[in-house]
Amino acid sequence: MAPPEVLIQLDMESGGVSPFGLPAEWTLLVDPAVSQAEELIVGSGIRTSKLLVSGYSLSQIPGAKTCAITRQ
Repeated sequence: MAPPEVLIQLDMESGGVSPFGLPAEWTLLVDPAVSQAEELIVGSGIRTSKLLVSGYSLSQIPGAKTCAITRQ
């Protein structure tokens, strides 16, 4: 879970932090397996809703970098 100061900075709820709308100076790390996924469910900024996106869309967010995070 994100620390309270991060939630305040993002104006998002705990349990609902979204990869969209992050500060420009933050880097979003995306594993190649995630970027190839057809459907992902991610936070929308509030806990009571989620977003359905493709892995490709996630990897195209400004500031996103695809890099191996998991081991195979």
